[in-house]
Amino acid sequence: MKAKIAKQAFEIIREVVHRWKPISWAGYDDDQPDMDPSEPGYEAAKSMLCDELDGTVKSIVKQLDRVQTENDLYFLLHRAFSELDDRVPSEECKKYGAEIYNSLKKVGAL
Repeated sequence: MKAKIAKQAFEIIREVVHRWKPISWAGYDDDQPDMDPSEPGYEAAKSMLCDELDGTVKSIVKQLDRVQTENDLYFLLHRAFSELDDRVPSEECKKYGAEIYNSLKKVGAL
């Protein structure tokens, strides 16, 4: 996958994931750490909340060459997010997987 397409795929998946919020403990763009924003280390804490999730999104992007169908993407999402939190509902993976699949097809990432 070319770098430009991989970057678009990352942005598409990340945007949907941050709207979906599949992992209960992860930090999303609109989340704030349980700290006063004026405390030293606030920005570092906020960054750490997102690092694990962004790493998972990058891992998904690297595996997109294996995705041929919506069902393949569903299994990829469910496996990736279940490793972080075993309470991720498979129905949500199907719903958001379909949205991601269609968006990735439009930009030529699949």
